[in-house]
Amino acid sequence: MSGRQCRLLFLGAGVLLLAAVWLLLPRTAPPLYDSAPAPADPYRFLTSSPPAAVAAKDVPVTGASSPPFIAGSDENPPQAQILVGAGSLPLPPGATTVRVTITPVAPPPIAPAHQRVDGNVYRFALTASGTPVGLRAGAPATIVLRGPSGAGQATVARFDGTGWTTLNSTPIGTIADTYAANVTSLGDVALITSPSSGGGGGGGGGSGATVAVAVGAILLVLVTAAILTIRLARRP
Repeated sequence: MSGRQCRLLFLGAGVLLLAAVWLLLPRTAPPLYDSAPAPADPYRFLTSSPPAAVAAKDVPVTGASSPPFIAGSDENPPQAQILVGAGSLPLPPGATTVRVTITPVAPPPIAPAHQRVDGNVYRFALTASGTPVGLRAGAPATIVLRGPSGAGQATVARFDGTGWTTLNSTPIGTIADTYAANVTSLGDVALITSPSSGGGGGGGGGSGATVAVAVGAILLVLVTAAILTIRLARRP
């Protein structure tokens, strides 16, 4: 085998290695040249120092119907948020301001059945010019909660004073340990998870193992090609 053929053999094997790694990397992984995202603030519990933040926001009312708004705690990213659409609140006559409060509170004495509260319980409340208001029928609000890092799969749940009701929850893919759910009434809301859950962020292990196996296989091809090349080069 000539020197040119040897070089082409190694070049082809190298291209094969790069292509295999690129194809097997998860599509959600950023390119290698991307800068890393800003790290999230450590989770603040009710008893942490500093403690979990209390959120309060006043939204002016400029017409006959309630305005849309978003409010959240001041951690980065927020640990608790609420999104309310336009016209979702039955306003009392003459209301000029909607006030939303999000307050971390002690967990109730009743635990969710076969599960545990993961992080803080947050109390969501709305008033219009000082009068408590709820959500109109057919106009749910969206609550977003971020839990402690690595807690595993969680679900948004609401406590109604006597027990917990789990809500249809969606993980926010761009923010770790964060879930959203629509609610038809406010009150005390938290993330709940099974006692055995934990080790969040381990979902990438499968893809990492796949890449490692692929790289090992291609390296084996490279080594085999090198041995064959040396043997062929030594032939008279």
